Amino acid sequence: MDFFGPVLEQRAANLLSPSATSLRWLPLPMRAAIGAARRVAGGLWIGGTATLRERSLQFRPNALNAGMHEGRTSFVLVLDRLRAVSVRRALVTSIITLEIDDPELPTVELRCWDARGFAARIEAASQASRRR
Repeated sequence: MDFFGPVLEQRAANLLSPSATSLRWLPLPMRAAIGAARRVAGGLWIGGTATLRERSLQFRPNALNAGMHEGRTSFVLVLDRLRAVSVRRALVTSIITLEIDDPELPTVELRCWDARGFAARIEAASQASRRR
């Protein structure tokens, strides 16, 4: 399915989801650990794939995370709605913050290797998308 143009880049990434929760069928110790991590981070980091296209950025969880969590674990962002991109250093991988012109999803946070480079390519694709 074409989510707004050809793929420019695809990479492993993690999405910070404030609304994601662990499923009830998980063992209690696992749910407790996930809950503690959620409280510390302000949400759950969901592993998956970020796909940058000419006019969109998409995140889909990997099979393990899709099966273990419910809530918002994916998104498709039309790059015309992107207002700002910033990167901050974190412990292992840096975090990309995307500010979006959407009251339902005002910000998205992703972490990945070479976050600065990926953020620059997201911003460039967004600017190119606005010129079309």
